Amino acid sequence: MKYGFLIFIIFLLFSLNRTFSVSNEKKETIQIIHADLIQNNENQDLVLIGNIHLKYDKYHLFCDKVIYDKKNYKYHGYGNVRLESGKNKIISQNIVGNFFDFQLSGKVILYHGKTKLTADTINCNFKKKLLQAINNVVLFFDKKKLTTNMLEFDLISNQIFYKKNSILHYGDYTICSKEGFFYINKKKIELKHEIKLIGKNYTVYANTLVYLFKQDQIHFHEPAIIVENMNFDNFIYAKKALLSFRKKIFLFENYVSIHYNGKIVRGDYLFFDQNTKCGFMKNIFLENTKQNYFLISSGYGKFDLHSASLILKQNPKIIKTSKNNFVFIYSNILKINLKKNDTYSIQAFSIKSFFLNEAENIQGTCNFFNYESQNGEMKFYGNPILWFHNQKITGQTIYIQNDEKNNSIIKNIKIIKNASYIEKINSEEIVKSGSVAVVKSENVAVVKSANIAVVKSRTAAVVNCGTVVVVEIGTVAVVMSLRAEFIKSGIVAVVMSGYVLL
Repeated sequence: MKYGFLIFIIFLLFSLNRTFSVSNEKKETIQIIHADLIQNNENQDLVLIGNIHLKYDKYHLFCDKVIYDKKNYKYHGYGNVRLESGKNKIISQNIVGNFFDFQLSGKVILYHGKTKLTADTINCNFKKKLLQAINNVVLFFDKKKLTTNMLEFDLISNQIFYKKNSILHYGDYTICSKEGFFYINKKKIELKHEIKLIGKNYTVYANTLVYLFKQDQIHFHEPAIIVENMNFDNFIYAKKALLSFRKKIFLFENYVSIHYNGKIVRGDYLFFDQNTKCGFMKNIFLENTKQNYFLISSGYGKFDLHSASLILKQNPKIIKTSKNNFVFIYSNILKINLKKNDTYSIQAFSIKSFFLNEAENIQGTCNFFNYESQNGEMKFYGNPILWFHNQKITGQTIYIQNDEKNNSIIKNIKIIKNASYIEKINSEEIVKSGSVAVVKSENVAVVKSANIAVVKSRTAAVVNCGTVVVVEIGTVAVVMSLRAEFIKSGIVAVVMSGYVLL
């Protein structure tokens, strides 16, 4: 009886070895390390029951029961199935096939290095070194989680391919795509088709995405759109982008268009540091659809979200247009500060030229310019020079105030210190003044002061008969009525320190 059982075991091992020899040219031996019971069933299938341990090459199979089909050269394993090779292992409830090509089902869990894979079913082909996971697939790796319906694992190249509506979870981000490639050795993921990266504050839409684990960066090599979750009208479009989660840096290249609260910013390049809330752009074009102005900079600009400011360098230009007004400023440096209620201020340094008020056709130059959108006040500093119509105004500082209701109408012009006014009446006669106000025409009043001159007139410094001019010299105000009986041809009116000389 003792020798009979030994002969049965030898026959069993021969049968198993022969079975796998048919499906594999290289003959290998399958060893039964342990089984509580070995017997044949009514179909003459070999049945192993209880604490089964089989060994083939470097693979170990554990389960509660095995039925070996001699005709089809397949085995069926049931209950607490575990297939191990070194530190890698697969756990399931069922296994069908042979050691070269088999299927595991029932809460399948695969451990491969630092990677964990779960699925309803996993098909293994050890000839090609391929695994295929089907239905409810979940892959865990490097603090990341991937869910999909189908996944293929190449054990030779250590690459994973997945498709059919995959979702990648990483920290506070969720990335959806139709398919993707996971390169374990390179620590890189490539996603394709209908990509949607969802964060707390924004969602990114794209067709291609590359994620680098080591750098913790996401690259968009094709156009991407970043949309604010709370307001879909606020978004960023870029032809090429990089997002660095670890450094919290955003980089947009080739072309970028930012749409935010009615403002549009376009440029060739945008860098933003989320830690400092600062960044810079190149070749900027800014448009405000609500306030009807736009800005052009051929150089680059720095912006700070903390102070809501934008500084532009390298010959920036700012253009403001409305139904009745036009502004053009060309300078070396521009600074824009955004304020509450959609108001803003503009500061320009080393202005080469400017054009204001299309109706009055004002143009000139100065060292420093400041504009406040809230009250429409413009200030010119550093010996500004203004030309409009046939007049020229200079001074140390000039203020221009537009009408609140119609900004195409100049409400007043104020000149502080070193005021000078020149008007060309015709091709031969120029009206000038030194330190006094001089009238050299029946129909023209010229007002000038070395201190402060306030001229309230639509034509700024040209006063026709019947109008009133207020001239402030120091603290004295003199009112001069320019009617026909006061002004005659050849008569000069001089205004000095509160006195009127006729």
